[in-house]
Amino acid sequence: MPHTSTDSDIPNFIASANRDLYYWRFCEQVKTFRGILVRYDRSCAKDVDLWVHFAIKLANVEELPLGFSLGSNQKYELPQFAFKNTSLKSLILMYIELNPYGSFNWSSLVFLSIASLDMKDGMLEKVLSGCPNLKHLELDSVLGISRLEVTSVKLTYLCIKDHHNENDDLCLEIFSHHLKYFELLGYCDEICLQQRNVSSLVSANLFWDYDDLVDEERNLEEECRYLKELLYSVAHVENLGLDCWFIEGLLSRHTNEDEQSRRFETHKFNCSLLHLKTIKFIDFHEPLSGYEFVFPFVKYLLKNATVLEEFVIAAEFEGNYVPLDYVPKLSKILLTCFNCLFLLRTLAPIVFIDSHIFDRCYFMY
Repeated sequence: MPHTSTDSDIPNFIASANRDLYYWRFCEQVKTFRGILVRYDRSCAKDVDLWVHFAIKLANVEELPLGFSLGSNQKYELPQFAFKNTSLKSLILMYIELNPYGSFNWSSLVFLSIASLDMKDGMLEKVLSGCPNLKHLELDSVLGISRLEVTSVKLTYLCIKDHHNENDDLCLEIFSHHLKYFELLGYCDEICLQQRNVSSLVSANLFWDYDDLVDEERNLEEECRYLKELLYSVAHVENLGLDCWFIEGLLSRHTNEDEQSRRFETHKFNCSLLHLKTIKFIDFHEPLSGYEFVFPFVKYLLKNATVLEEFVIAAEFEGNYVPLDYVPKLSKILLTCFNCLFLLRTLAPIVFIDSHIFDRCYFMY
């Protein structure tokens, strides 16, 4: 891919790539082929078809990242011959239309990432049915999906990033009794999970930006309802990762610390966290004054995580300088926040780690 996208750079790059492929045409096995352009134009459709043919039919690649860095009104459509392949194990598609005329077969595929695509009715189900050995599925900015039902026993990892519902009244419903790992990243509209529908889930990472969900005209109670339901749906997992920004989104409207604590604690999550053994807060940025909103949530976790074994706070700093008074200040804030609850009940050590300098570690009991 050229570093610039002027009218002359792209044709020159394509011509150079085509010459290189000509000399590689007799190579029967290339592990990885990467074909990425800045932006798609119909004038280069035949050239991209040539790249796909080389990767799929001649080189029998195992890993194929294919697509475009930026979107445009024109969309490249994956050629029909590409929908039948037995060598591909990893496929990444960006700004590429999928429109198979019949059934297709990616029998060896174990990793599939689809980005920036408007899925037509039933298309995702068709894709999944053609990937019997798929283990890892990523959907990034994929539209047109209101229900995702995974029946494959082998597909155990699902990542959804920047999901937006075209209909504000609908949420994305996820059904998978074999799913073990789930990630929610970026700016996402409402996702509907139910414990009974993801009963095998072992690990969940909810690292999405809640600010996009906060609408000034929406009722705060509705936002709290969504947070409560989402946490309850993953209460049975062994490993839970949470982005603290959605907590800030809920509490930032209440500048008074007592009001923040009251608003959070009045929303009972009905979850005893009987299996939670490790809590980690990653990339605590300085200054500490901006993180009081996290502590009501920490207090709730300590109160309900009855078998907690380890509590980790990983700090992030500019450069390699760590203020010597950082840990004492944070300790004071924690002790003040937790009060008697922390002093009387905590069974686990608190571990302070500089995430940039891992040889500095502090313990407080």
